[in-house]
Amino acid sequence: MDDKLWDTYTMIIRANSPEDIFGVIAGQDTSRLEQSAKVEYQRLAKIVHPDHHHGNQREEYIANEATKYLNEMYQKFCGMLVKGAPQQMGNNAASRPGDDIEFTVGGYTYRFGRNDYQIDDFQTFFGERENNGSRENICLKVPLDVDDNGLIENEASILGRIAHKSLPVLLGTIAMKDGRKANVFRMIPGFVVAGAVSLPGGYTIEQIHESYPQGFPQEHAMWVLERLLSVLGFLHSGGIVHGNIHPRNVTIVPQNHNAILEDFTMAIADAVGGGVYKGANAFSAPEVAPGVHPHPRADMYSLGKTIAYLLGDGIGIPAQSVHPDIRRFIDEMTDSDPTTRRDDAWKAYHDLVDIREKVFGPHRFIELRIPKKS
Repeated sequence: MDDKLWDTYTMIIRANSPEDIFGVIAGQDTSRLEQSAKVEYQRLAKIVHPDHHHGNQREEYIANEATKYLNEMYQKFCGMLVKGAPQQMGNNAASRPGDDIEFTVGGYTYRFGRNDYQIDDFQTFFGERENNGSRENICLKVPLDVDDNGLIENEASILGRIAHKSLPVLLGTIAMKDGRKANVFRMIPGFVVAGAVSLPGGYTIEQIHESYPQGFPQEHAMWVLERLLSVLGFLHSGGIVHGNIHPRNVTIVPQNHNAILEDFTMAIADAVGGGVYKGANAFSAPEVAPGVHPHPRADMYSLGKTIAYLLGDGIGIPAQSVHPDIRRFIDEMTDSDPTTRRDDAWKAYHDLVDIREKVFGPHRFIELRIPKKS
């Protein structure tokens, strides 16, 4: 991997706003800032231009993603220059009723409301953190038991050294007074927690299935699968196996057509050189069990099963109305025999691009609106 490409990609993906890349607007001469931003944009664009990375599949993908996000950030920055300095992030979060948990760690002040929700052995709290007047919306992931600190540390070790548009952004790890450790993540834009806090936008696949009990529209499901295959290809090429993919660990963000693969507490960082699975769930491949050496093909099975759940009746079987080519593709991902199952996420990604075009025609952006449960 080209180090300069990787460092630039990571910086762009992790940027909280265009100002993180091109400079703070408030109090600056906008004409000078406009010129310096243009120079910086041209410098970065040259580094990540896909033509410089032709022939290396992974570098080419990263270069394309970096170019797209750099262009988006630059366009937003130019718009901000016209409108003036933006308001600080987090004002809405800070004014929500019930923001009654506050503490300071490492120079940051953390504020949370009584809006936590629980998945398996972890609680997640939503709020904000502030440092020198700068605020950002965050979520805090805390184990229920101090004995699970190792899982939090495992997740931090992996997510702290990688970046991808379909991965959560880890901001750091803090220690709680009772000895538990907690991972701090940047809030996924528009994340929704049923029954706790309602922020319009993102939904887990489990939540979406509640709104589509007869099956999610297959054209939307295919762009979700395409995003997730791209991030699996990225992970697997770096020797990482997720090991715990299921409908609660995938968040779909309709407004920007993204899908986020979450929860790396059970992930294996060096799947090629060693490591073993830490557990299994209802969406795990048949060969997965604690102590067994990991393989990317097991992630492929779990992802296929998760998408089948999204498309079908909620037990991992796609609806009969699903196009035969799509059913065949998912069947190849969920083959119970690991020796004949699809195991190359990058190849599957490119095959799916062709299938989408064959079934639905040229790619187009179709707005996704999640209906409220009646």
